[in-house]
Order: sequence, then C-alpha cells, then structure tokens
Amino acid sequence: MIQNSKLLLGPPGCGKTYRLIQEIEAALDSGAHPSRIGVISFTRKAIEEMIARACGKFKLEPKDFPYMKTTHAFGFHGLGLKTTDIMGPEDYANIGREIGLTFEGKDYTSLDGGVTLPTVGGSGARYLQLDNRARLRKISIDRSTMRKPIGICFMPNWISYLNSWLNTKCLQTSMIL
Repeated sequence: MIQNSKLLLGPPGCGKTYRLIQEIEAALDSGAHPSRIGVISFTRKAIEEMIARACGKFKLEPKDFPYMKTTHAFGFHGLGLKTTDIMGPEDYANIGREIGLTFEGKDYTSLDGGVTLPTVGGSGARYLQLDNRARLRKISIDRSTMRKPIGICFMPNWISYLNSWLNTKCLQTSMIL
C-alpha cells in the first residue's frame, strides 16, 4: 500500500465521501497542499462528486486536486502515457482492414484526463472478447479458441499486425502468443 494512504470501502450512501472530506480537511489543516492529496475511485461520477464537494467546502478549484481520478485515468497518467500510446479509432480501422474484420463504434467514452476508449462493435468485437478472455486466463488466444471452434482463420494476421503495431507504438508488453 502507498505510504500514508487509506482504503475506504462501503456500499452506496454509507458516508464514504463525507469521511474522505474529513480526511482531506485534516490533511489540509496539517499543511498538506491540495495537489498532494489523491482520491481514486472506480467511477467518474464518484470522482466528480468528490471534487465538487471538496471544492465547495474548501473554496478551491478542480485544478487544485489533480490526483482525484478514476483508477483508469490514474494508471494512464501515472505511466506517463499519451493518447497516441493507446489504440484509437484509426488503429482499429487499420487492424480491421488487415485481418478482414470491422471494428465499429462511434460512441467514445472519455475517461477524465484525456483517456478515450472506443465502444467497439462489428465483427471485431467478438474477437476482442476472446482476446481479453485469453489474457485473463493467461493462455494464448490460439489455445483459448481451440477449446470451442469458432472459425477464426484470421488469427495469424491479427497476431502479426498487433506485434507490428506494438513495435510502432514502442510499447513493452508481455503478451502470451
């Protein structure tokens, strides 16, 4: 765990935000600068509520609390990533052309701090589900798809293209291929 950190868990409406405001107040009273206080939550709604309450109570601006973020945004920024380091709509379109799949989705979910995740549909969505499942199981996608034949004949093309994309983006990965 991070030094001087606290983990606060509880169901909706039990006073987590109220308790965090008390903790922030104590930290500010002891001389901590707001930019040195972090709150991480799973949802944007929770972070937006936290920022609104903290700014209202302490007469500060959202920019004064740069480390109140969702888990995804905190990791994204903590790793020093830029939006060009992650797959975007153009990358999905290029992969789709290479392997004969379509990655559709015009609705993009923007995570705070510049992270954008496309909502992926089309014939490529099924493949991405299989890829994620294989990663979670820590097995190759070839091994994963052998359990239930689904007729993926584009696998070698996908792996080849993905490897070249990763090399282009200069990312280090420990993919199981």
